Amino acid sequence: SHKNKFYMKLSLLLDIEQSSSLRDNMASLSLREESTTIASYSLCDGLQVFVCQGDITKQHTDALVNAANQDLEHSAGVAAALSRAGGPEIQRESDELVKCLGKIPIGDTVVTTGGNLKCKKLLHAVGPVGGKASNRDKMLLEKTVHCALKFSEIMEFQSIAIPCISSGVSGVPLTVCTEATVAAVKDFGSVGGRNQRCLIKQIKAIISDKVSHFPCHGFAVVVLHLHVVINKRHSKKMH
Repeated sequence: SHKNKFYMKLSLLLDIEQSSSLRDNMASLSLREESTTIASYSLCDGLQVFVCQGDITKQHTDALVNAANQDLEHSAGVAAALSRAGGPEIQRESDELVKCLGKIPIGDTVVTTGGNLKCKKLLHAVGPVGGKASNRDKMLLEKTVHCALKFSEIMEFQSIAIPCISSGVSGVPLTVCTEATVAAVKDFGSVGGRNQRCLIKQIKAIISDKVSHFPCHGFAVVVLHLHVVINKRHSKKMH
């Protein structure tokens, strides 16, 4: 199918040797189009990573991550959707935070109520804006995602859902965003990357089903990179 051909091209671009399990994942993708979960992997210490397509406002996790701007003005993109779904208290608390703290630095995370959302808290992660961070976009995005994960760890949450931060109105290329997300998850999930008492057991990477051009191309990058992460980890354990 055209989807499988696309995945094959991506694997060549990323110089990834495909295993039968990865081919099976891709081949079965068409059978799971009605499902939110595109792929799932188990990392170290029982940490599960899910790659999902859908609406982040409908995710049921301890923490939801908002792709916020430095002023916490939730007027567009993922931020607007979460603010609308969660109710006016989210923007009110955000305004109070900015009043006390000033602009939130890129890479940082702050927390507010989740309001009507199905989460315990809403974490506002401030990613870079395309064109302003130049070649540092990926590095800043890795920092942003890692900060949100560490924040969730500190708050002793067991699950977290993360959108593709900076990929929408912020204008950072989707490929850069997904690669940065994977790198941050890899670092967080690595030995020594998180507290031994860390309670986080589930990380959901959510990419909107409204992604333009090719709806699944963001997932392809995430899935392929996670495959590499896991293979490298297993190979290290075997040596």
